[in-house]
Amino acid sequence: MFLSPLALLYYVSFSLLAGLAMFVLAHRPRSRLSRLFFLLALSLLLWKLTLFVEVRVISPVAQLWLGRANFAVVAMAAYLALRFVQEVIQKEARASVLLLVETILLTGLTLLTPLVSVSERVEAGQAITSYGPLFGFYLTHVLGCLVAALVLAFWERCRGRDRVKRAQLTFLGIGMLATGGVSTVTNVL
Repeated sequence: MFLSPLALLYYVSFSLLAGLAMFVLAHRPRSRLSRLFFLLALSLLLWKLTLFVEVRVISPVAQLWLGRANFAVVAMAAYLALRFVQEVIQKEARASVLLLVETILLTGLTLLTPLVSVSERVEAGQAITSYGPLFGFYLTHVLGCLVAALVLAFWERCRGRDRVKRAQLTFLGIGMLATGGVSTVTNVL
């Protein structure tokens, strides 16, 4: 269970996310971009940890809290992905304070109430969620932030003249597509 090939893959993922986050933050600790990357990597690490642990605990209460924490951290990660892209292209975020407030409220509601996740249970190693009345709003927030980040990254990539910046935006967009795809499959479907 803790030493299966899938578990080992999780350990590699944990190590890479934590190591990369610490490396980037240590390299330029005063940079807003580095701090945003650190927070984004930390939220992705927490997302992976909740996925890993939830299916390995047997307590229904722990499963509920881990499932809700999983959804809450994804809401924050989607917001951080958008802010990170905005910072990479050095674009001032419109209504960023309102989006941050909405993200914090949604994260709190997701974690502390049954409005997004009513119940969580594990059957045959699979987490099964019963969704609450705000799940549609939650999903709109997550997908909206991710789609906005992707559109912004690829739009600026196409418009840019700097080859290094274009390559950075390409890798960033591909990474977000991959992460968003995994998140959709593991958290929604």
